[in-house]
Amino acid sequence: MILPITTHKYLVLSGRLQHPDTVGDLKELQTRLNNVLKRINKGYSLGMVSKLTLVEDSGFLGVLQPDSYILTLLEQLQRAMEPDIYFFGLGLGTIATQINTETPIGADGPAFSRCQDALNRLAFLRKHKPSSPAILRIVAEQSLFIQAEALNALFEVMAALRDEWQPRQSQIAWDMLLHRDGQTACAKRLGVNQSTIARSLAGSNFYVYQKAMEAAELAIRDLADL
Repeated sequence: MILPITTHKYLVLSGRLQHPDTVGDLKELQTRLNNVLKRINKGYSLGMVSKLTLVEDSGFLGVLQPDSYILTLLEQLQRAMEPDIYFFGLGLGTIATQINTETPIGADGPAFSRCQDALNRLAFLRKHKPSSPAILRIVAEQSLFIQAEALNALFEVMAALRDEWQPRQSQIAWDMLLHRDGQTACAKRLGVNQSTIARSLAGSNFYVYQKAMEAAELAIRDLADL
């Protein structure tokens, strides 16, 4: 389906592999990423404007509605692609061309250029400030610069929290984010006592992370309405 040009604000999402030189089997990684993108396109179809599509250098590109639970989507994608790590750029704005719902390739406009700006900034931070935990950045129109920068600061806080998680804490946190049905159900799925889950969540500051994630997703939606 081809969507007409509108003044509606969209989120353009692009992912770029952080360390492409360390990839052993590029074809295998591309196949794995393509399969993950297909699952996400299906699972988040209501918020998908133009499907996440594999692009060169083992990256991807897509267009979403601002209320599409983007952070939950990215958590799922990053988890599925471990141990490979991606940068994620978000560009908020209009699209100046028609949009093919099957692929964003060929579409253009402010949202696309802002998405690329976000990726470029992440690459700069990785090179010149290697201690920065940032893997996600959003760029919006200039009049919303302060609001976007506040969101980017929140993304960094979330990344810093997540970087401190041990593998078991990460597994428990992801189960809680994915299922959202409480500690008892999580314990049952993972075959441990509920007290073990509680200690892990407390030790990883999981509920701080969850609140930050929910606040960020709401802020993205509000930003699109400004």
